[in-house]
Amino acid sequence: MNAKNILCVYLVLFLLAPVVIFAGGAREEAEEVREITMWFGREDFIPDDRFETFHAENPDIKVTFDVIPLEQGLTEFIPAYQAGRAPDVLQLNHFNVIPLVRQGMVQDFGPVMEQWQQEDPDDFAEIAPFAFDLATWEGVTYGMSMWGGPRFHVYRADLFEEAGIPAPETWEDVLDAARELRAPDMLGMSLHGSRAHSPWGWFGSKFLNMGGEFVDGVMQLDSEAGVYLLEFHQALADENLIDPDVLSLRSGDFRAAFIDGRAAQFFEAANLYPTVQQNMEYGEQWKAIIPPYREGREDERIVGGFGWPFYVSDQTEDLDAIYKIFKYISQRSDEVAIRYQPPTRTTIFDDPDFLEAQPWWEDVKDIYDTMVLFPIHPRMTEMQEVVLDAKQWALSNPDGDASAVVSDFQAELDEIHAQDH
Repeated sequence: MNAKNILCVYLVLFLLAPVVIFAGGAREEAEEVREITMWFGREDFIPDDRFETFHAENPDIKVTFDVIPLEQGLTEFIPAYQAGRAPDVLQLNHFNVIPLVRQGMVQDFGPVMEQWQQEDPDDFAEIAPFAFDLATWEGVTYGMSMWGGPRFHVYRADLFEEAGIPAPETWEDVLDAARELRAPDMLGMSLHGSRAHSPWGWFGSKFLNMGGEFVDGVMQLDSEAGVYLLEFHQALADENLIDPDVLSLRSGDFRAAFIDGRAAQFFEAANLYPTVQQNMEYGEQWKAIIPPYREGREDERIVGGFGWPFYVSDQTEDLDAIYKIFKYISQRSDEVAIRYQPPTRTTIFDDPDFLEAQPWWEDVKDIYDTMVLFPIHPRMTEMQEVVLDAKQWALSNPDGDASAVVSDFQAELDEIHAQDH
């Protein structure tokens, strides 16, 4: 090859080099996808399209997700975090946030909120403050809940009407109706008493409804409301108004009793109502109402709200992707709201599809204006064992003196509280 030909070859290579380099760089850039991992606490919380639309709108972000039950999320996240394998986002009960905050495992959600407010203020304004309150501890917000709400009292409207019993307003009314409607094939009230579940949602909510208080996050069982709470459960057991095997029943058991038409009343959150609706017609056969109060103490009734916030791991750096994911889930929260949990996006409450799917909403919606965050404490997991002891004592000792034992349970709760100070 002569010098002229060699020169031409080098010239061609030189001219092509930038193209090759540019094409390679573009290929690398196109293949650079930000991956965000998520743990959902229930399958039902996952958007219906399982992020298909999100991926189409955000081809540079890949969301991978798994379902870790809410009850296991805290214990599984901690070792995963320590091993550097934690998800970027995890969903937990709102009272699980404190241990994660204290160990520095979740981060301030403030920057995401600020970006949301700046880029889409109208969209951000549709979210109820409760969504962020559920993920806030000592003034710092660590995430947000797309759904939340309290537990309501549910009763068989058809049976009440046939017996000429008005809808219960007080817990005394609940007991009277249970006595009237108890039959060999009908429980006056469905209840579960095993230790398989946290007592805060069912037992603790009733306590607040009855005028009970939490001081510094500690349940004040040694009080009029505490004695009343235990005596209420004693009456249910003593008068055979509940399943005699109550101490072995789990949540699925007591729910099934009402859904299958074997109980006249039960106390449950709205996520179960779509299932009830499949078996019975709302308004005709069953109804949900704002929780009862202790007779003469209506002004003391407190309705505590619960939620399941998404928290952001402190090891996660891509907050722009987090913002887009949270916004996407929030905008699609109507899907979950229609079939499962009440939303924290307020505009959904006026959506015709939501109102058609949730006919009970009109009967309970007013309580959302006064609902408060259910109190939390750093040692709630330890305290719940004491509260479970109290609940099982009441169900096992219908003739016992509740006023004589509440001080012992309170001493245990106070001792656990003291260990945190």
